[in-house]
Amino acid sequence: MTTMKSTDWPGDNLDNYRGDHVIDSTALGRRMGDGIYFTATSQMLMVTAYLAVVVALYLVPLTISSPCIMEKKALGPKPAIIGHRGAPMNGKTEMGYDGVPFLMHDKTLRRTTNVEEVFPERAYEHSSMFNWTDLEKLNAGEWFLRNDPFWTAGSLSRSDYLEAANQSVCKLADMLEVIKDNTSLILNFQDLPLAHPYYSTYINITLETILASGIRQHAVMWLPDTERQLVREIAPGFQQTSGLKLDAERMREKGIVKLNLRYTKVTNEDVRLSYLHEGIFSDGFPVDKP
Repeated sequence: MTTMKSTDWPGDNLDNYRGDHVIDSTALGRRMGDGIYFTATSQMLMVTAYLAVVVALYLVPLTISSPCIMEKKALGPKPAIIGHRGAPMNGKTEMGYDGVPFLMHDKTLRRTTNVEEVFPERAYEHSSMFNWTDLEKLNAGEWFLRNDPFWTAGSLSRSDYLEAANQSVCKLADMLEVIKDNTSLILNFQDLPLAHPYYSTYINITLETILASGIRQHAVMWLPDTERQLVREIAPGFQQTSGLKLDAERMREKGIVKLNLRYTKVTNEDVRLSYLHEGIFSDGFPVDKP
């Protein structure tokens, strides 16, 4: 049995014991106070950073420069007609394998027709590699109702819905017949594969189709840069239009009188100081694809 000495008993050193705990408690209190101070400081920094970000987000728009934003007094006359990419009718033209021009936006027929059902083995072929007799068999309306890209299918009446569901691929000649007397057209092309039989003559065939329709030449805005000089000679009344940002002198050499650009590609200075001075009209399209 171990016997404790009196000197080992805490009571003999009670004053020292109490003193040590007083010192420890004081140190602990200081540490707790430092922690509270640190937490409050951190919160203040976070709140300050958050407010700085919010203020910056409100102020950033003031630094944006766009030709779509200008003083009312600097605005030109209101447009008589507003349409897609600056024209009521926008036609992206393709040349069929048998030489029939038709309208098609994509390089293949998969997105906007039922080619995967009718010609599943040819679904990934370039759209220009189809004869018109094959294109006539395709439905070009059901995809629109199925995907409803503009959220408008539900607002169609039953008769309009059925009409939309039974649309077919459209010939360029048929479209021109409908619009020739009352609207304008901006025309562009899909690039043809080198193996296409009309690769070297599709511009001539397209021009013949347009001129034979009876549409006013001034109503056609010609966008492709390919064979532009030839087009100017055959159809001098076409409004030569560029989809590329060029300097005013080069556009004058090419006979370009209009620019058709995404609004982010042209500045206020371009429009006011360069293009308007040279008599070049510019139209920007601010809305992206759905």
